[in-house]
Amino acid sequence: MNYPVSIPHGKDKRKIVHDFLINTTIGSAIVPAGFVWNGANIPRVFWIYSTPFSPEYEVAVLLHDFFCGGGDLCDGYKPTRREIDRMFFDLMLRYGVRRSRALLMYAAVRVWSVFSSDYQKAVNTFD
Repeated sequence: MNYPVSIPHGKDKRKIVHDFLINTTIGSAIVPAGFVWNGANIPRVFWIYSTPFSPEYEVAVLLHDFFCGGGDLCDGYKPTRREIDRMFFDLMLRYGVRRSRALLMYAAVRVWSVFSSDYQKAVNTFD
């Protein structure tokens, strides 16, 4: 399994240092160097168990933020929100998150998607 190289970038954000290539269940993607993400908008109060930047969550959270922020697959396809959320779930399982925890987090992003149309685009940027 590969992991992105990232550094802290301001409060509660990370920045990709090198392009990150990954094959997902919906296709291949490259998250470019300079992409800044905020950890899936998870409020800090919910970080008591683990942060969204922990190794078992980082890749799923990064890709979810990248695609919700307008990123596309290597072939130019822009996945739907439902596809993005499902990929988030699949990546958590691939990187070792317990199925019960992954289901809980998947349910949370599905519910949140009802309320978050363009918010994600405003918080995940290139720097």
